[in-house]
Amino acid sequence: MYDVIVIDVSASEQQPYHLYTSEAIGIYKSRLNPMGILIMNVLDYQDKKKQKILERVGDGLVSNDLISLW
Repeated sequence: MYDVIVIDVSASEQQPYHLYTSEAIGIYKSRLNPMGILIMNVLDYQDKKKQKILERVGDGLVSNDLISLW
């Protein structure tokens, strides 16, 4: 179990999409101590043709109860 997990793997246009899925975020959560912190460095592009990484990460955080929307 960890107090802090840092995900910093973005490299310009080559994004490791598998690390931003809801399933991956669930794994990170399962490895965090109850008051642990998940830090993700995310690059999001405005190109409408690409998968919106930030939206994907947000959905994963919400579905894993790491953040809540009011």
